[in-house]
Amino acid sequence: MKITQNRGSALLLVMIAMLILSLIGLSALTQSGSEINTTGNFYKDKSAFYAADAGIQVGLDEIQKQFTNPTGVLLDKNFGNQRYYTGTMTDTSAQYVKAFMGFKAPPIVGQSADMGGELNMQAVPWQLTVTAVSKAGTKNQIRKQLQTVVITMVPEY
Repeated sequence: MKITQNRGSALLLVMIAMLILSLIGLSALTQSGSEINTTGNFYKDKSAFYAADAGIQVGLDEIQKQFTNPTGVLLDKNFGNQRYYTGTMTDTSAQYVKAFMGFKAPPIVGQSADMGGELNMQAVPWQLTVTAVSKAGTKNQIRKQLQTVVITMVPEY
């Protein structure tokens, strides 16, 4: 009977194979975890953007209702995990819509420069800034800010 010195070599090969498979499984878990975080951030980003866009649309409706005094536009609304308000990201609460001071708006398309004077109306540009905050999820919140300029025709005084 011949005695060989190969005892335990199969065990060593199995241990190396298990180590390699464990490393592959660990990297797959890490990758899937980062994918879940990326998807969550994408969702929060899009929900904040669409909340800000909804705020712009509500602000435009309010300006249209209050065309003689758009400075009365002040939005601060919550729905679900989203909030939108008029003002910049640095504002902690809603701010009124601002007019561009010292800026004469160009004539509206299809209207002559003198037509506003004939109607006793003047074009006034307003800056509407809406910030949205998405608190969807538990880790962090995402803010989006959209800005638009609205030109209204107001009576000259």
